[in-house]
Amino acid sequence: MPEPDSSGIQALEGHLNDVWARARQRWSAADSLYTLQFEVWNPKQGRPTFRPSKARAIVDHAMNNLLSYDPIPHREPAGEGEEHKVRANKIEPFVKAMFETASQHQMYIPLRQLGGYMTLYGYGVLEGALLTPGYSAMSRPKPAQFDDGDEYEQALMDYELDKRNLPPFSMLTPHPATVLMAPTERHPKQALKRVWYFGRQLQDLLAVKVQKGRRAERWLAGANPYERIECLEYWDRYWHALMMKAGQMLLLERNTWGFVPFSHSYSGWGLDPVFGEAAPDPYNMAVGILDAIHDSLKMHAQQVSGRHVALLSAVFPKVRTTKDAAELKEEMDNSDIIGNVAEGDVGWLKSPDFPSWMLQAEKDYMEDIEFGTFASSLGGLRQQGVTTVGQQAILDNAASKKFISVLKGMEYLASTAASNGLRLIDVTSAEEPDGYTINGHKLSAKDIEHDYNISVGFKVVDPVLHLQEKELAMREYQAKLISKEDYWEVAGKEDSTGMRRRLLEDEIWDDPRVKQLMAGITMEKMGLEGIAEGGQNPNMPGNGADQGFTEELAQGTQFPPGGVPTAAPAMPGSPQAAAQAVEEMRQPLSDQVAKPGLVNPGAFAGR
Repeated sequence: MPEPDSSGIQALEGHLNDVWARARQRWSAADSLYTLQFEVWNPKQGRPTFRPSKARAIVDHAMNNLLSYDPIPHREPAGEGEEHKVRANKIEPFVKAMFETASQHQMYIPLRQLGGYMTLYGYGVLEGALLTPGYSAMSRPKPAQFDDGDEYEQALMDYELDKRNLPPFSMLTPHPATVLMAPTERHPKQALKRVWYFGRQLQDLLAVKVQKGRRAERWLAGANPYERIECLEYWDRYWHALMMKAGQMLLLERNTWGFVPFSHSYSGWGLDPVFGEAAPDPYNMAVGILDAIHDSLKMHAQQVSGRHVALLSAVFPKVRTTKDAAELKEEMDNSDIIGNVAEGDVGWLKSPDFPSWMLQAEKDYMEDIEFGTFASSLGGLRQQGVTTVGQQAILDNAASKKFISVLKGMEYLASTAASNGLRLIDVTSAEEPDGYTINGHKLSAKDIEHDYNISVGFKVVDPVLHLQEKELAMREYQAKLISKEDYWEVAGKEDSTGMRRRLLEDEIWDDPRVKQLMAGITMEKMGLEGIAEGGQNPNMPGNGADQGFTEELAQGTQFPPGGVPTAAPAMPGSPQAAAQAVEEMRQPLSDQVAKPGLVNPGAFAGR
């Protein structure tokens, strides 16, 4: 593919700007509603300006109550066999940690910001996964770079600390109006992003690129290092470029990642009514939750504002008089007592009546607003006429279905970002052969097996309903109708391999002999080894009894059918000794009596 030049990038920007221009007009109207900047009355006529919170409350309630931002990754094994399953279960917690660190190290929560844009504008863009600039710029220090060995050791320690604490991957949620992509492509082949840098940031970014041997300009910040500079960033599958808005190319490098790190989706509330050869119009597809009720919101604000004006007129009426108004005002300002006033010369101006049908008009507006968005119960308000919890649950479930398409769009974007993160681990395996570690979860290219398929879900969990589902799954498991993994799936546990390992570890920790061994080690740390050494039981750990027990564990301890190891000799008089005595009474009377088979725990070591 030929190298992109400044003229070609600017031509592409002009074309995409024309395509998205009408959609941005719709977004501007949505902004005026959400930020409460439209004026209901004209202040020049002496009427107050009222900015209601209804529009903002609709969007905020949708973001807070109806959308989930807790990603649930799921990875299918890349092949048959337990090894592929273990690797798939290893990828899932790593991807979840990738999303968590991306949120922790941003000034905002990227997924919540994405939900806000999808709700308000009906369109959202997710950028990622990206290699964090600071992480990708780090290089391991070499001894030849330092004259002093102590300086090298300090630099090496700083490098290890920075690499351990800085997240390798980042995700961004840019404003939809700042990213231009083809409106009909699920996987865009080209993307343009308007981005602003401080002069010092741009200087440092280009300096790192020059140091790595990329085709970058040695750009220096001016007298003001915090001057905001608008740039245009270009991406396709082969090239990555950065140029100033004026047209100067600052950076041109190969896109070694092999993908465009942007994905976009509509809310699903739009519908293109045009039939023909023309491509779908983003104006009809990028429809937010406030677009259909724009007029209703304005009429509702006018009604509330008018009622407020009537209230002020009734509570603070104006004074009427048949005398000279200026003289009366001067007398009232100077004294509370007014003289030479006949009956009827001074009085209150009668305020207009507020008929009851005007209150009914407000209810009509509210019904239209709710019908065009979602029921007020989803915002935490109880609906009129609903008396039982079951009725409310049915209504809430029906109303929340409006946001299924939004959640599906967010799931697509998050899945694409997670897939990009797996691809980054694979393509950068030469620079990071040991893989990446995030919050204790380590993943390398070997674990990915060149398969980048992964799905990320967002599930709005009703605590009461989820508890009932888990209870039903538990009963089915006890009836042997489903497996443990089926139950874990209902409970929302994805790491089945880790669950099995931890359950086996719990069984080992519950072994009485392990408890005795750990008790002896703990007593030694507490300085109480004399009790164990001079105690009544010579078999206590610390007297050499633990050595034989350790060898027995190494050779494979014999377990009874229940899966609980046979207890070691207990201290006389202790509860353990009484339990062992009861167990001995249950043993067969002679060798001719059949004994239950013994299980070797070594057979379960790999499960």
